[in-house]
Amino acid sequence: MKPRTKKEVSKPKGTNTKNLGRSISTRPESILNREEFGHWEADLVKGKKTADQPALLVMTERKTRFELLLKLPNFLADTCIGGITDLIHRVGYDCFKSISFDNGAEFSTMSALEHNDLKVYFCHAYSSWERGSNENQNKLLREYIPKGHSLANYSDDDIQSFEEALSSKHRKLLGYTSAEEIFEDSLVIL
Repeated sequence: MKPRTKKEVSKPKGTNTKNLGRSISTRPESILNREEFGHWEADLVKGKKTADQPALLVMTERKTRFELLLKLPNFLADTCIGGITDLIHRVGYDCFKSISFDNGAEFSTMSALEHNDLKVYFCHAYSSWERGSNENQNKLLREYIPKGHSLANYSDDDIQSFEEALSSKHRKLLGYTSAEEIFEDSLVIL
């Protein structure tokens, strides 16, 4: 099987057995082309995958690649929606027009965040590439938190320093500026 090119659109490999809300396939072109600020992708990064272990909520703004991280005591749905709400309040409500999640049980209550100004989308099953910016950031985050390492070993200050390191990194993709610089410029426009 030949690899797909950037212009080719892949078909989702699975079907959603759960309908948590609006499908990612209904996102408008303005979100897909990354020209508009305020569209986010979210995921959980787990160190050890046991129920008593903390998790890391990772949010990536699609246009700027700006990163938000929040350590959660567990990965229950109520904890995750509380964490998302905390991040929305921390950054500012105006910075959030949409958030895309996978279909994990930890995100099952996220449709409750939706209202006129904020839309919530859910990926197809087994289609992590539909949140590609976030998945790439998760890979970069593994430089600081290797797979299998318990997140209990990292303080909130450690997590904050990882967030700052990811967002302040200069990237070719962003014209050798940082996500933080582009994010701050986008805030001025709001």
